[in-house]
Amino acid sequence: AGTPSGFLTELIRTRSKDLSDTNSEILRDNERDFGLFLQKVNIIRDYREDILDNEKIFWPGFLFEKYKLIPSDLLKPENEEQSMTMLDAMLDNACQHIEPVKKYLNAIPDEYAGFRAGAAVNFAMGVGTLETMRNNNEVFFGEKPVKITHEARDNILSDPLGFVSNWSLILYLEYSILMTQKLRLIAALIFLSLFCVMNTEAAPSTGTIQVAFIMAEFEDQDFDDERDQDYFE
Repeated sequence: AGTPSGFLTELIRTRSKDLSDTNSEILRDNERDFGLFLQKVNIIRDYREDILDNEKIFWPGFLFEKYKLIPSDLLKPENEEQSMTMLDAMLDNACQHIEPVKKYLNAIPDEYAGFRAGAAVNFAMGVGTLETMRNNNEVFFGEKPVKITHEARDNILSDPLGFVSNWSLILYLEYSILMTQKLRLIAALIFLSLFCVMNTEAAPSTGTIQVAFIMAEFEDQDFDDERDQDYFE
């Protein structure tokens, strides 16, 4: 996570021919937020895995002292209330980097549009992951680390820079998902209407209409899981 926020940012600042002094300062002032944001998404999402598989802990010690718990206690159902309170504190801390990172992305010059788009994907996936973890006890009790839905992922990948506007990123993600659902519903209704019309014309004397329920898309979950890119490693 430190590579894009440090090394690559300095390459842009020293080699860019189109970077203004103002944007150069914005990149310098906010590069650390970009790295911290990505890293915090990692350590929040992977808490259970880090404890069980790696026996590592990256959450701040003062939180455990405050609630008089040790790291493994957060994985016990009887401590769920304290676990969720600590999760909220970690999520709030990570969210403080969102606005600085948006400034950072907007300051990247067009000559480095590829880097900006890639960084935007990582950022959008990160914000989506934070939102998915909010009030979600699967962070502590789930079999796998929490991830955003495939639908949200696809919306981000189709327009990674779409959130760089006056909307907040969360509103953008919700809007994209809502519009996709509406378009699929409209397409399904049109298909069923055409099917019914054709079926009625083919057998007008029967007085019955057969309705077929067809899957709009096929998803092989095992195939997706094996090949699903983890954008935060």
